Amino acid sequence: MKKHPFWSASCPCDKKLKYVKSVLQKAIRRGYEHAAIWALNEMYMGRRLGMFNCNIWRSLTIIGLEDIGMAYRPLMAELRNLKWAQELTEVPLKTGGVTVNADRLAFVQAVLLMCRCKKSRANNEAECYVKKDGGNNPPTQEELDAIYNLPDLAKDDPEFFDDCEDRHTDEGIAKGRGVKHFLDRGAILKNKAEGLGMGLCSECQKRIKRMYAEGTGSLRFELE
Repeated sequence: MKKHPFWSASCPCDKKLKYVKSVLQKAIRRGYEHAAIWALNEMYMGRRLGMFNCNIWRSLTIIGLEDIGMAYRPLMAELRNLKWAQELTEVPLKTGGVTVNADRLAFVQAVLLMCRCKKSRANNEAECYVKKDGGNNPPTQEELDAIYNLPDLAKDDPEFFDDCEDRHTDEGIAKGRGVKHFLDRGAILKNKAEGLGMGLCSECQKRIKRMYAEGTGSLRFELE
């Protein structure tokens, strides 16, 4: 089986890997465990089946740094320990047997933990506050189909899948969605931690929004 690069790879469900990763991060942000586990499993099995290379631990670490960060400081150590457990239990798929995919348990535990954690985007906000240009213009790919196999989630949060079509996906780019949409919709946190150190002050957050130009896919620093 030919392995495809990230931008063109599809998961076993035929949805694009790029979109499935967006579902994973949005689901973790909002604590939707069933959606997060679904997305994780698509990434896990696609990698196991040789459809693409996918560093799941890197993805989870970045999500943890962006969306949990200061709200649960032991997270990075727990992810490191789970990575050790996953690597210890991983065996080639051809080995067979009832425990051939037992290493998936480590990924599942990591995702459940992250869904249940208090959330904070203080790290990401602080990074955006100081950098002049964080432009992100990913290559285009064919239009992604909407995902329909999670009807309960669509019912509970009708805007969830639409929010997944943000500036990081081709669908979002086609809709002209930029950083404003991401900050207003894509970066929504459920179970958000409150209090000192859990986010920048309101004036800093307003300045961050002013730093961004909508519609170009790039970030612009506004000098005061």
